[in-house]
Amino acid sequence: GGGGGPNSRRGAGPRRYVHAAPADQGGLLAAHVRHQTAQLGLLANTVRFCVEELESTELRLEREARLGMSQLVNEDMRRRRRLEGKLAEAVDRIRAVEQDHDDMCMQLDEARR
Repeated sequence: GGGGGPNSRRGAGPRRYVHAAPADQGGLLAAHVRHQTAQLGLLANTVRFCVEELESTELRLEREARLGMSQLVNEDMRRRRRLEGKLAEAVDRIRAVEQDHDDMCMQLDEARR
């Protein structure tokens, strides 16, 4: 007898979950903030990679143009456009994640009070 199993509707079961919710919410927020922090690190690496690759592509383009290597110039111009697109994407994503990260940190602070 006695009940209290996972499907039991008697006793303090439901109230226990109500009391546990804020701690669970705090845990979820903290996990989300950690995920965002990791995401920002990866995005920063992407930005660094794009900037370095754009610099080396520019140097190659100058050399190729000087030597009249039009096929390579065309390929590197396409590469530059792709890298600029990826860089802009990463920067936009960083802005969005930072905003969300700030919001989550404020919610986390509130959840811990």
